[in-house]
Amino acid sequence: MKQRIVLGIAVLALVAVAGFAGTQAFFSDTEVSGGNVFAAGSIDLTVDHNRATYNGEECSNGECLTNTDTNLIANGSFEENPVTEEEGWEIFEDGVVNAWSVEWADASANSYGGQSRPEASLVEHHGGVNGWNASEGDQYAELDSDWFGPNDPLDGEPALVRISQDVSTTNGETYELRFMFAPRPATGVNQNELKVFVDGTEIAPSSYTSDGTGDSDPQWTQYTYQFTADGANTEIAFEGAGDNDSEGVLLDDVRVHPVECGTEEALWHCELWEAKDLENERFFDFGDIKPGDRGSNLISLHVDDNDSYMCLATENKENNENGLTEPESEVDTGSDGEGELGDNLMFFAWHDEDGDGEYDSVETPLVGSPQTANELDQIAFAENGNALVGGTTDYLGIEWCAGEMTVSGNTISCDGSNMGNESQTDSFLADLQFHAVQARNNDGFTCDQYFGGGEGENETLCSDEVDVMLVLDRSGSMSGDLGTMKTDAKNFVNTLMNSSSGAHVGVVGFGGSVNLRTGLTDDLSAVETAIDNVNGGGGTDMTGGIDTAQAELDGSRSAPDFMIVLTDGSPDSDSSAGNAADNARSAGTTIYAIGVGSGADEIFLESNIADSPSEYFSASNFSELETQFDELLTCEQPAGDTLDQN
Repeated sequence: MKQRIVLGIAVLALVAVAGFAGTQAFFSDTEVSGGNVFAAGSIDLTVDHNRATYNGEECSNGECLTNTDTNLIANGSFEENPVTEEEGWEIFEDGVVNAWSVEWADASANSYGGQSRPEASLVEHHGGVNGWNASEGDQYAELDSDWFGPNDPLDGEPALVRISQDVSTTNGETYELRFMFAPRPATGVNQNELKVFVDGTEIAPSSYTSDGTGDSDPQWTQYTYQFTADGANTEIAFEGAGDNDSEGVLLDDVRVHPVECGTEEALWHCELWEAKDLENERFFDFGDIKPGDRGSNLISLHVDDNDSYMCLATENKENNENGLTEPESEVDTGSDGEGELGDNLMFFAWHDEDGDGEYDSVETPLVGSPQTANELDQIAFAENGNALVGGTTDYLGIEWCAGEMTVSGNTISCDGSNMGNESQTDSFLADLQFHAVQARNNDGFTCDQYFGGGEGENETLCSDEVDVMLVLDRSGSMSGDLGTMKTDAKNFVNTLMNSSSGAHVGVVGFGGSVNLRTGLTDDLSAVETAIDNVNGGGGTDMTGGIDTAQAELDGSRSAPDFMIVLTDGSPDSDSSAGNAADNARSAGTTIYAIGVGSGADEIFLESNIADSPSEYFSASNFSELETQFDELLTCEQPAGDTLDQN
């Protein structure tokens, strides 16, 4: 059965546009091409593809894959010598620890505090001490061990150990070593140094170090290292280093996996990348999906500068029949031209709080239960006051299954037994879009409203009744382009007032001084005359322009209030103009901003004047101004500077 799934990912960082407020539906510099992310001024959204699996195989960016189903290390999470002491830790001597050999790291450090070190080397296992968590299972090892255990008062003795294990390998074959290392909580970097050896050779870096001074729980980090075997057996060794004082160097979840090249599984297309603006990358690209196949993806999202809400959407879905094989034609006539693979692929997504790519029942599902590819629609990742914090990283986990998917506790199961021949040769394609929406001044934001559903959706300029104040920059730098601005502004109000009999418009000009050219009126001729009377000269008193416009809106009827601020430069005072815009927003006014030319401070206008990046529009020159005014009157939610290359 040959079935194809190509789920192209379109990632958007948006800004600028009339609509609800945000990104990915209101975006700035939004570019969609089946897998792209572009920075939007004040919201810079970038995306990593940290991990991908296919039927248990790990993606490794090539034709070789790490076979995680096979682990050559025994007792790698130190569970086979259970801790029984009530203190939650216990020491085990060499020859007793299952699978591991133990020796003292410093042969000369054999006495301390008037006592002699035990002859037998001892490794320390933790199983709940101080409530600390293991990375895998319930236990882990501490490589700065102890001489006499929890019932002896001796403390601070030199107890660094080296543990090692021989694994069976094939000469010339490649393997991947993985391990989790953490500093002991409340200990410094000098007490937490780990050396790692493969067949007696210390691997780079010369040592792994970490500082646990401010930690209340072990902060585990996974490290990986690939090596080529030099014989039928390979020794893997870990040695505690640094201060030799019986505290530090935690180790857990040691694994050695074979790296397989040229196999059918290894040849599936996969690609991992670090944080970037996407171009043509895909999270999924499979050409031969079979019943029971499954995979997973770990995606990290980085929103710089501003706290942001995050909404996901699957768009541009295609279910293609791609002809009928003989088995498929017996159960599928293909008369509608639509394939069935989208009904047989199931997806589950969650907020992966620890970023390990594994679902844990304490983590937040983003869909209530697994959904078919056809059912996937909009997904709320962060909304309604729970914004992503600017400058931090959040993780999205995804599992997919060709067949029936079930989620029970921490376990996600995939059963392909009921996936019939109707999906043979079919393909499913879609874009996954990420919409980052600035959280500031956007309380109560929901993804449902953002995508146009639900109650309480924001009013737009297309509402039956609106009060709109044009706040037009007439500073000296505008003098050569005032004619174009006036023409485009008049075209805008003409369209607005003729399409909405309830539209009232007023005009303010700001430069070295501020002039209210006309108050709110439904008289189109008076508005056009007011625009013609805006004359150039002076500075850029944007603060006064916004305050004057808001004073007019405050005295108006109870219709939705809007303000459109147009400028080609920066205000005389950024802080004062930002405060004026905040005050206007607090009064209930929606503010759009249009920046014209290279002198416009787009980041400031997006972040401090416009309600959000979705309400900011950029025109590289005045010839584009008419287009930006037209965008404001689009009742749908357009994406600023959108490029669609599907």
